[in-house]
Amino acid sequence: MDRYNASNDDDEIPGDVRSRIKGNSGRKPYDTADLVERIRKVLQRKRRKMRQLASAVRVSVSVLRRLMQQGQLRRHTNQIKPSLSGMNTTELILFVLSFLNAHGNEFDGMFNVVHVDEKWFNEDVDKHVYYLLDGEEPPSVSMGRRCFSLQWHDLGTYDHHKKSVFNGKLGIWPFVEEYTAKRASKNHKKGDVYLKNVESVDRDRYRDYLLEHVIPAIKEKWPASGRRERIWIQQDNARPHLSPC
Repeated sequence: MDRYNASNDDDEIPGDVRSRIKGNSGRKPYDTADLVERIRKVLQRKRRKMRQLASAVRVSVSVLRRLMQQGQLRRHTNQIKPSLSGMNTTELILFVLSFLNAHGNEFDGMFNVVHVDEKWFNEDVDKHVYYLLDGEEPPSVSMGRRCFSLQWHDLGTYDHHKKSVFNGKLGIWPFVEEYTAKRASKNHKKGDVYLKNVESVDRDRYRDYLLEHVIPAIKEKWPASGRRERIWIQQDNARPHLSPC
């Protein structure tokens, strides 16, 4: 009644009898300014999991989720990229430019190129998740070491003699070797033949795989229309790879 009379004294007609509970009840809003500063001091490599970050800044996970809903915290996925020096980048650009057609500004079709590539193994995961504040830049993640498992592929070509489309897949040959079990166990019998990974791939073993697997597969599967052209085997700069003769 007092509020009603006071509103009438202020020349409000009719008097204001609206509830003052709305907007003034419940828990007060969380002050995020201090929380944002605490998150900023946490190393980014310690922000890969929501619970890990919540433990570092001593808040609950729900508080961080509300911070994400407000747009002050975001989830970022960072892919691992090869580490390249300035010289590596220049050589890559020159390599790409070498495939430009000399008679025009078009790229060569590369129908006579066999690409040799290695599979990446889990020395590290191929992507990282970070929780970053608004305006923060994600860290750069790169890896320079590769393990070896060869696979070959190329562009698709139609073979008029075989009446089929050449999909460019010559084959996949893992670096393994056979061994014979010397003793019997619950998993195998004595004398059973098994495969095991090769401990290291050197230049000689790599040459053997090219001569025994890759080149015979090229001769067998390559379309007849392109066999008169020079066929290139493209490699990267891994140490076991062979220099051109």
